[in-house]
Amino acid sequence: MTHPSEKDQRQLALMETRIAMYRRKGLYLGTLASDLLFLVDQLESVAQAEKDTMRTEANTLDLIYANLLERATRTPDERESRVIEESLQNLDSAIRCIRESGTPGSRV
Repeated sequence: MTHPSEKDQRQLALMETRIAMYRRKGLYLGTLASDLLFLVDQLESVAQAEKDTMRTEANTLDLIYANLLERATRTPDERESRVIEESLQNLDSAIRCIRESGTPGSRV
């Protein structure tokens, strides 16, 4: 297993920062989702499977945001809030795993 490159470490740190900003109510869900999707696409030394997992979670956030727009609200309901938090926890876990041990199939 190879640890992520310095560039990827910076991208992961930005993901953590954006997630923390959302949790502090300093960022809208749509902005978080689009930022995460962009940052995942910038990862170079992370295994494709890990990137796909992270992209799936960011897409989940984006889908919830689209549902909020459809209802003309920025406030998720109880179910959506649980799904958002689960996705954020999964992203936190993926970032931590990549940082601590690299990912199977990583390349530099």
